Amino acid sequence: MGDPSTRVTRPPHPKIATHQLLTTISQHHSTYPSSIEARINLAIQALMRDTSLSERRAAALYNVPRTTLRDRRAFPKNQRLYDTYLT
Repeated sequence: MGDPSTRVTRPPHPKIATHQLLTTISQHHSTYPSSIEARINLAIQALMRDTSLSERRAAALYNVPRTTLRDRRAFPKNQRLYDTYLT
């Protein structure tokens, strides 16, 4: 086989590299939802405190999607469509 110190290594197979990348990303995003939820809640609180603050500006300040902010304000948790269960 030869001396390990002189062996040339090849890049990983594309499927292995992709799997490793997706695993790393999914581990990173496992903490993401709680931080974005916190920012969404802070943006909603800021909008309630400051009536001159626009949704667009609050979304930019808190780095949250403007449409999510709009929907959360329009449909409180007890009225959200995706929480409805059909029997």
